[in-house]
Amino acid sequence: MDQARARQRIVLSQPVVARQGGGIAIDCALGAERRLHISIDGPSDVLHGIRPDLAAFLPMGMLIAGREGKDVACDGPLDATYLLNLNTSFAPLASTFFGGHSVEVTLKSGTGATASPSLASLHKRPARLGLRFSAGVDSFYSLAKFRQFNTAPDYFINVNAGSQDRNPRCWAARLANIAEVAAKLDVPLLTLDTNFHELFDEPHLRCHTIRNLCACFALRPWVEAFGYSSSSDYQAVSFVDAFTDGISFIDHIVSVSMTPRQLEVLHLGFNATRLEKTKAIVSDPVVQAHLDVCTNGLYQGRKDASSPINCGICDKCVRTIITLDHLGHLDAFQTCFDLAHYRSNRAALVTRLLESSQPLDREAAALLAT
Repeated sequence: MDQARARQRIVLSQPVVARQGGGIAIDCALGAERRLHISIDGPSDVLHGIRPDLAAFLPMGMLIAGREGKDVACDGPLDATYLLNLNTSFAPLASTFFGGHSVEVTLKSGTGATASPSLASLHKRPARLGLRFSAGVDSFYSLAKFRQFNTAPDYFINVNAGSQDRNPRCWAARLANIAEVAAKLDVPLLTLDTNFHELFDEPHLRCHTIRNLCACFALRPWVEAFGYSSSSDYQAVSFVDAFTDGISFIDHIVSVSMTPRQLEVLHLGFNATRLEKTKAIVSDPVVQAHLDVCTNGLYQGRKDASSPINCGICDKCVRTIITLDHLGHLDAFQTCFDLAHYRSNRAALVTRLLESSQPLDREAAALLAT
């Protein structure tokens, strides 16, 4: 028996949906002892319209299985084309990026593959569109592009899948800000809380695209398309940089390899650099009042109502402040940053970013270095 056939298979079971307070909880068993989990809160019509299937959990199950040297057997129906794409595209990509073997996904005995949707059904305009929204530069830029082309998201979607440092107060602080934006713009907010980062313990920068998209897939079939705010422009797409600086450098490639054909993922942001995106949104009063780019989880979990939205000292904060300074709009962001601290320490902050290994840090610092 060859090595591939000798590998143990972990069974991924059909998701189970239960009411949880005012929302719903979705659990998907991976083997006998682990459960992948998503909790969803939002308008009741959305919660009643959700029919999650294996697509919301299968890519994460593959990552876990690959790390353990196992394959995955699905105990439930799966679209035949999606099964093909996962085995021939996502599996080798995940193996290359995270290490481990290329996981084989099969259907458990007695479970059949379903027919792929017709091209006619795929080409209709989605009835409902969600924008994954964090109130950061990329999110607000995506929203601006929607407006430019006379459309709007039906929902904002915020996912907790590892970016909050496992700190509930951090996520609560961010959600309060996002909820204010949603209320001002009259866009319903959907919040999704997962344990994906706990079962596949990988730095968020290296895995966020997969975690976030999987969570969004749980909103099927109510939400049929997702706006995903990519942080890099096409010229920056690079596997080399993805290995060292994060998966965002290959967002689009990852998305194509793991998205079911019944869904659309609209990648917004590949057409602009971070400077161009910031320039496009700086005059928006909502952005000036609510921009949240901070990666300092400790600050987010401890701040009070009188504190600036952002810590102003993490690298992402500093490069955003520098960009706003370069564009001449810094004073409009008084509620977002401690501008006095920045002005007192500007030279040292610019030097710190110039010495960083992160391309985005050096790019931002170069704006004020001369």
